[in-house]
Amino acid sequence: MNLYNASCHGQYDKCLELLSSNYGVDVNDRVYSGKTSLYAASENGHLDIVKLLIEHGVDLDKATYGTKVSPLFIASEKRRTEIVQVLLENGAMVDNLRDDWSSPLHIASEKGHAQIVEMLLRFGAKPNYGRFTDGVAPLFMASEMGHTEIISMLIRAGAIADMIRPGDGASPLLMASQNGHDDAVKELIRHSATVDIIKHGNKITPLYIASELGHVKVVNTLIEHGANVNAMNVINKTTAMFVAAQRGHYTVVETLLKHGAIADYKDFGIQSPLSIALAYKKHDIVDLLQYHVKPTAKQSLCMVMAMLQELEVYHLQEFSNIITMFEMMQ
Repeated sequence: MNLYNASCHGQYDKCLELLSSNYGVDVNDRVYSGKTSLYAASENGHLDIVKLLIEHGVDLDKATYGTKVSPLFIASEKRRTEIVQVLLENGAMVDNLRDDWSSPLHIASEKGHAQIVEMLLRFGAKPNYGRFTDGVAPLFMASEMGHTEIISMLIRAGAIADMIRPGDGASPLLMASQNGHDDAVKELIRHSATVDIIKHGNKITPLYIASELGHVKVVNTLIEHGANVNAMNVINKTTAMFVAAQRGHYTVVETLLKHGAIADYKDFGIQSPLSIALAYKKHDIVDLLQYHVKPTAKQSLCMVMAMLQELEVYHLQEFSNIITMFEMMQ
């Protein structure tokens, strides 16, 4: 058995024999993928072998071929907390980057390994380091996954709460809102994240995306902290009310109405939340919205419903066209 296999399988005595003998074993030898014995021991949680290899002068930072994953990176990913500590204490590069510029702090933040995040930050990991592929920093990943404790750690260490993803302008708050992580949303706002921060391109806000996906708790939290309930998607001219009605999120629609959302706003002056709710057969929302629109809109609704009783129009596009025609009569 060679040193790599012995390290991988936790065979301490065999590793000691190989390293102490005259076999000419190179402690830094790699297998075909570029993994070293230290990588194998770190990945599989064999702390005693990690210490043994360090005693014999192993290169702490030698990474795999191709993806360039270091022992510290894999230990951070696999939640090998004690091994991470030993590697750092013995001088492993804390920001040894993978081929996409992900750092050990990136992967620990994404996986929710708070103790390892704290340790990496203590040893000088850069909280605002962006990946080469998409510019995403560790805070973005923690927010996307809803790791509230890590969000707090990163911001206290200097992470920028409103740092955006370069490609599309998404922010940590938008991603936490999109995924329904209410505690993460609250934590970001507590650390001064901008409530109405907009995403590039369509300019949607965290409230818009939370409303579209039916995350009621997040919607309430954002509104409580001053989110604009009538902020608009500049591409299709829709609001949070519009997409919530379309998706059938009754409680979200009710909440938005309660806080002043415009019930009969029209995208491009044509369709409204009411008409789209009718088109998508969200009857409970139709019942709710008809009491929050102008009288002429109510009259149009009655006319539409009367016509549908006479005509067998059930195809969505035809249904929507008839509703739109009558609403344009307002």
